[in-house]
Amino acid sequence: MAVIHLVRHGQASFGKDDYDQLSDLGRTQAVLLGEWLRKIKRQPTHIVTGSLRRHKQTRDALLDGFQAKSIEQSCDDGFNEIDHIGIINAHRPELADPQVMRNWLEDHKEPIPAYFELFTEAMKRWIVRGENRDEYQESWTDFKHRTLRALNRLANEMKPGDETVVVTSGGPIAMIALQLMNMQDHDFALLNRQVINTSVTSVIRRNDQNAIHRFNNYSHLEVVTDPGVITAI
Repeated sequence: MAVIHLVRHGQASFGKDDYDQLSDLGRTQAVLLGEWLRKIKRQPTHIVTGSLRRHKQTRDALLDGFQAKSIEQSCDDGFNEIDHIGIINAHRPELADPQVMRNWLEDHKEPIPAYFELFTEAMKRWIVRGENRDEYQESWTDFKHRTLRALNRLANEMKPGDETVVVTSGGPIAMIALQLMNMQDHDFALLNRQVINTSVTSVIRRNDQNAIHRFNNYSHLEVVTDPGVITAI
């Protein structure tokens, strides 16, 4: 049996000009995860990231917490996040201008819930359009196939007893869980919204089959007295 631990990146920089970098809290979350893995003696044999900056920053902070000397590392952009900006812009083209989007967020008393409500509606539209490649950089169907290929590509390279950590994003984690649990496409938005920063979703590989062992585990954050350390951004 081999195990793949899918880790969502630490909190990114929501509302900043460059979302694709960890906040200070995001780095703390990743360090806490590394410390937790060390305490429970889960020794990864390999760590994989998507190609995004927040993935690699999470990996580095996790390894700092784990105090790892040498773990094999690689990158696979099959684990990259969905194009959330393009998905929203297809749904609400007027928000494609960054300043218009900032103004839209500022008009809401609670901008983060408002954004996620907008994003959920945009994702529903994307899912319904299935294989539509005219409006989207990556269609829903292409994303579905891309994530499963990335998972199988990695799983097929692993040997019994291997444990691989994959630092990725909420979208690929939700999609992999959706497919392995045989859920419906319309459940994706709900799953995606639940994935906590630096949470761990574990997939077991046995007899050439993948199965979900644990979804969205963030025990390393729950033991911290400050509830503000638990985020989903």
